[in-house]
Amino acid sequence: ITIDIFNIRGQIVKTLIKQLHQPGNYGIMWDGTNYYGILVPAGIYFYEMVATDFISVRKLVLLK
Repeated sequence: ITIDIFNIRGQIVKTLIKQLHQPGNYGIMWDGTNYYGILVPAGIYFYEMVATDFISVRKLVLLK
């Protein structure tokens, strides 16, 4: 499974997870930083979840 965070321009901000998982429920939290550990501005972002036969893109709002 892969979970990526994108900004409103469609640029990738950070990959939260990219590894093999067994089916089940999992929790993950984004700390609001980019690849370099720098805090990103508050605003609208998108996250994309990709699995073997599943793709989902959802909107999220980062508040500070």
